Amino acid sequence: MTPSPNIGLELAAAGPYITAHLNPALGAPPRQLVKALGAVARKVEEHEGILLAIHFPNLPTIDVFPPALMRRVQQIAGILQRQGGFLVVSGPVPVLEKALSGGIPICLVASTSEAEDLLRKIAQD
Repeated sequence: MTPSPNIGLELAAAGPYITAHLNPALGAPPRQLVKALGAVARKVEEHEGILLAIHFPNLPTIDVFPPALMRRVQQIAGILQRQGGFLVVSGPVPVLEKALSGGIPICLVASTSEAEDLLRKIAQD
């Protein structure tokens, strides 16, 4: 995935699941992405059983993700776990594993297509 000229969060409903593509501006503070994921968390709380994929970019310049952003991902994972939903996070797995360790277990995959295939299979069951 290459960085989008649209900086921020792009949401799309794709059949039985929702995808969220994060498009950070290199060198910019993560504040807007943290706020955008906060809005996603509020919406997730309103609806049960949501299947959600969050896609982080695979950029060679990113070797760490901001802690506040990772806390939001953990928050969303906790909400989905309580409400019978499911979260898949795609992106640079080693970086995400390190950033998300110690919290709620989250399914991590390397690519957007893997995440979407997994959610499609879950939706069919």
